[in-house]
Amino acid sequence: MNINRLTGVGRNYSVDLLKIISMILVVILHLNLFGGLIKSANDTGNILFKLMVNFYEEISIIAVNVFIIISSWFLCTNQTYTLKSKRILRLLVSMFFWYLVMTGVAYLLGIRPGFKELLFSVPLIGKSYDFMAGYVILFFLSPFLNRLTNQLNQKSHKKLAIILFSVFCFFAPITMNQYVQVNRGYSFIWFVCIYLIVSFVRNHTQWDKRTWKWYLVVFLVLTVIGTAARSLCPSSLPLYVAQGHYNDPIIFLSALSCFLLFASFTIKRHGVAKVIQFFVPLSVAVFFIHANMFIEQWFKTQEFHAYINESTVRYMVCLPLLALAIYIVCTLCEFVREWLFDKAGINKLIDRLSLSIDEHLIF
Repeated sequence: MNINRLTGVGRNYSVDLLKIISMILVVILHLNLFGGLIKSANDTGNILFKLMVNFYEEISIIAVNVFIIISSWFLCTNQTYTLKSKRILRLLVSMFFWYLVMTGVAYLLGIRPGFKELLFSVPLIGKSYDFMAGYVILFFLSPFLNRLTNQLNQKSHKKLAIILFSVFCFFAPITMNQYVQVNRGYSFIWFVCIYLIVSFVRNHTQWDKRTWKWYLVVFLVLTVIGTAARSLCPSSLPLYVAQGHYNDPIIFLSALSCFLLFASFTIKRHGVAKVIQFFVPLSVAVFFIHANMFIEQWFKTQEFHAYINESTVRYMVCLPLLALAIYIVCTLCEFVREWLFDKAGINKLIDRLSLSIDEHLIF
């Protein structure tokens, strides 16, 4: 069963498609960064190449915000204040599995991290998969945030959303005052801000009265503005304008308009829905596999930017194709892992553990 505008029962496969696209965009971000393409674009006199790299960056940088917006959109409707830990436990198991496997792969590829570097790379407490630490915290906070928002009337919730957006999204990127900073959006505090703003949009606005065309125009206009700002604003500015931070207002609003765009239409083809249904639960593992910090170290040694050689056409074609190939390979690897864990009974143990946790953690 499918739905339109997330107002009925069933599943919205267009939002699931957005999850898939967002993970591919995450791969593009990492290819740009660890492939040395951003540095090449900043140093080049090839204006067209610089614009294209910045365009891909502006399109892709919204991905993390999109993931948090999607999670917030669905978590904020939980009126039982239960944790529902099954999803998060399965994510953690997948994360630690692929951390160990891909660290071993990196070793075989010639990366030799020391003991201290290995210790600092442990997920949640170290530098690996830093996004997941904020997401886990947000997940555990969600029942409390729901209690807070349910106590607010529409007017109060609107004021809260405006204050959060003004301080941490609009004002923070243009000030050097550390008390209003949220670590460029790399913070669970920023995730909490998104959660509270999104819960207001879902519960107290008429977002579903607009057509997908309106959201598409907003998204494209913001993307053009963001690309121009990235290309024209020097990175040496003492302010944080156009530096690709998650809490940049253009990036946040682009992510929100992109989500509402996908939420505003319905995928009706059964075959397409089946493909999406296969890939979407495997998508997060793409992050765990390709973004292992030691795999990223290895990729840096390949000097991907030298292959692109500042060719705009080659960059336009090769980058999305390589990102798509990485996505497909990683999802198939995760499919095999899930199959093995099912056969070994590990997933059943995780599900039983999650039921026990949920019974005792009712907030």
